[in-house]
Formats: sequence, C-alpha cells, structure tokens
Amino acid sequence: MVEDSRTEYKSGFTDSIAKAVVAFSNSGGGSVFLGIDDSGNVVGLDNADEIARRCVQMIHDDVRPDVTNTSMVDVIRLEGKNLVSIMVADGPRKPYYLRSKGFRAEGVYLRQGPASVPVTEEQFNTMVRNVRSQTFESVNSLIQNLTFTYAENVFQKAGLPFDDVHKIQLGLMDAAGFTNLGYLLSDQCEFEIKAAAFNDDGRSGFTDRQEIRGSLLKQFDDAYSFIRRHMTVSSEIVGIRRVDHEEYPEQAVREILLNGIIHRDYNSVGNTLISVYEDRLEIASPGNLVEDIPESDLMKGASFPRNRRLSEIFYRLGLVEAYGTGIPRVMRLYAASERKPVFDISRSMFRVTLFSGGTTDFDSIDEDDLFTRVDFEKRYNVSKSTATSIINQMMADNKIVRLGSGKNTVYRYVRRR
Repeated sequence: MVEDSRTEYKSGFTDSIAKAVVAFSNSGGGSVFLGIDDSGNVVGLDNADEIARRCVQMIHDDVRPDVTNTSMVDVIRLEGKNLVSIMVADGPRKPYYLRSKGFRAEGVYLRQGPASVPVTEEQFNTMVRNVRSQTFESVNSLIQNLTFTYAENVFQKAGLPFDDVHKIQLGLMDAAGFTNLGYLLSDQCEFEIKAAAFNDDGRSGFTDRQEIRGSLLKQFDDAYSFIRRHMTVSSEIVGIRRVDHEEYPEQAVREILLNGIIHRDYNSVGNTLISVYEDRLEIASPGNLVEDIPESDLMKGASFPRNRRLSEIFYRLGLVEAYGTGIPRVMRLYAASERKPVFDISRSMFRVTLFSGGTTDFDSIDEDDLFTRVDFEKRYNVSKSTATSIINQMMADNKIVRLGSGKNTVYRYVRRR
C-alpha cells in the first residue's frame, strides 16, 4: 500500500490531517487512513474511537468552508487492527483553506501525487475567480448504497417514471454514481427536521417532539402531519352549512414548510426547526436569501432557488407551483389578518412565523357555492379591494370561474375530480 493523489496514511493523530482534508476537498476528493505508517504497514490504533472523535472535531474547527457534510469519519478493521478512515468528497465550495492561516494562498492546499502542497498566488487567484460551477446537488454523494423506496412510491402515485434513465435526467445520478440530490431523495438521507410543540414561549417545556429523517419527500409528509396534529379547528354555521376554519391556512403551512425543505442550505450542518406554540408556528431552516435578494422583492415573488433541481422535482410532483408564487400566496392568505407573517432573515437562517387567529383559507369555498364579490367580503370579513385581489388570484390559479358579467357576475369553485 502506497500513498497517492487520492490516499494518505498517518500512523496516528496529527494536526496535518486538516491540511490533507483541505487538499482533498480542493482536488477531487480522497481518503486519509490513521493507523497505517508512511511505508504502508498497518500499525493500528489503541484508542480509535477517541481519535475518530478528535478528527471530527478538528475537521469542524479547522477547515473552512465547512466540510462536515462532505466528509465522513469511521472506525474500521484491517488485518485485525482498528483504524480510522476519513473519506473526503470533492468540495462544492472551493477554495477550502485552513482557518488558522486564513483565506489566502498559504492556507489553501492542493493534492499533488502523495503530497498536500500550498497553492501559488496565481493558482489562488484563479480559484477565487472561478466561482464554483458545481452546486451541492451535483456533487457525488459520499454514500452510494442508496435506496429509494419512499420516493418511488411518491413518483408512482404522481404517474411519473423513476427508473435509472429518469434518475439521470432528474440529476439523481451521473456517470460516477449517485449525486447529493439522489442522497436527499434517498431513504438514507440523514439531514434532519426537528419538530417540537411547546407549552410556553420560553421553550422550557414541550408537549410533543419528533426527529424526522429519510427522503425529503418523506420528511415533508411527516413534518406536515406533525404540524396538523397540533393545529386547532374551529367551526361556524354559514346558512345551512358548517364551515371549518383551521388555526393556520393549510396552503400557507405547506408553502412555508416546502420553502424550508427545498431552499435550505444543505452545505450547513444545522437542522430545519419546526416550533409550534399556542399562538404561532415557526419554521426555520439554515441558509439566507440566495443572490442577496432584497426582502421586498421576495414578497413580490422574486425567486432564485438555491437547490434548483430539487425545486424542479417538487414542481414535477405537483407539490409546488410556479417559482416565486409561494410567498405572495402566503401574504394573500393573511390579507384579512391583523398579524401578518413575519420573515426573519439572517446570514445563516431563514425563519418564518405564522400567527394563529384571524387567518382564513380562501380555498375552503364549498364546491356547490355560487357567490358574488359582496358575498365573499361578508363571509371572510375583508375589504372590497382585498376581496377583488383574492378572487382575481383564485381565477388565475384556476380555482374558481366567473359566470356572467357586470352586476350579474357570480363565481363558482372549480370542481376537482
């Protein structure tokens, strides 16, 4: 066994491990094995578990940008001895560097044969100019033994093919194997949603909690079920009908939850968080706005999806509508509410808060109802301008149709069969 451009050996723990991780991240990936000396002899490790823990901590602390999600540390057995292996994928956020040396040529390393060498100033400047063309989605997954039981079922129900040819077309596979996009839809996906229902604002006690993993399609279903489980429903009698009003508009909850799953930054080690309180629902996901979109433009429907191919898959499955329509739709659903949704956007987190009370899901109109704009105003206690805006959007979304004209104008819900 000899070291090469994809393999490095260390007899034990050393600070130079971080340098090798940086070099592999910048150079197509590779592996570091601890417990093998420079001559390729297996010497083993007496405290492999502790050394593995120290390696994880070093990688987290010393390498920038974060490579936690593109590296894997394991204890393995070889020739009857314990070793530590560090698998490093080609990084999507080059150039990677040692935090101690900073973002400059001295801190950036490339793999040349069996050595990790610092880049020249010219190489560094070239790497900085060549902003990565690879996204997280397109990088090959560290885990290749993937299954897609849940995703296959969802695609089948949607009437869409999910064979290997279509996996390649969707971006789940390439010539080298499964991509990170494939990993996100696989049953093995370890990215997590942490959901909790609290009994007070101080988060000192919770009534329910759930850790949600697996295919992002399963995560959406499980997370939505968790939220629904903690939503109250009130009813009123309108004429001879009973009309149910959910605590939060169903469509608003779906849009914000989908936004947190589809547009989160999967290069981050953070989790998507769902917090249900007595008077509000918060959904927070790692990552800020892409391309520095002003929040005012976001409210108008500007859309630059971070994970474009993931967005396209959810669109094909009918889970989301056209890009950029989600946030404006949420705001329309809260048009009659005194407490509007709050968007809290920082450098590392995107959090949306929906308040209970006073909101109305305008899609709850009964299929047999014929109604006028005035009926709509009275039923939902909204102004003429708000009613007109909502009715126009519902017609554009093919949810209602207009019958007649002028003073004789009425509307009817589009029947879904």
